[in-house]
Amino acid sequence: MLVSPDRLTYGERLFLNRRRSGLTQAAEAKRRGVSLYRYAKWELDADTGGSTKIPLINRLFPHEECIVHRRRCGMTAEQVASKMGCCTFWVRRMEKGQVPHSRLYAFWSSRHDPR
Repeated sequence: MLVSPDRLTYGERLFLNRRRSGLTQAAEAKRRGVSLYRYAKWELDADTGGSTKIPLINRLFPHEECIVHRRRCGMTAEQVASKMGCCTFWVRRMEKGQVPHSRLYAFWSSRHDPR
């Protein structure tokens, strides 16, 4: 396991819940009644979001573990694609769970967890 669900930060939980809902940051910010700037800061853990409640995540799918791990390492999808020798399009599709993610999971499993 790359990332444990019980060790997710506030921003990571917010990010994953938004992705699971299929919403953009702009749509989620509007739904929550805050500016896009403020919402983006919440996802980056630059602001705690005050009393904003978000559900806990009990289980992470492997493709979600990969994207959280990439964000923790501070890498872009483009940088990961370059290191893997593939195109950014495939990295993004693997992170969305649209294509098999085994190659991406193996890539991250061979690297040290930053947290």
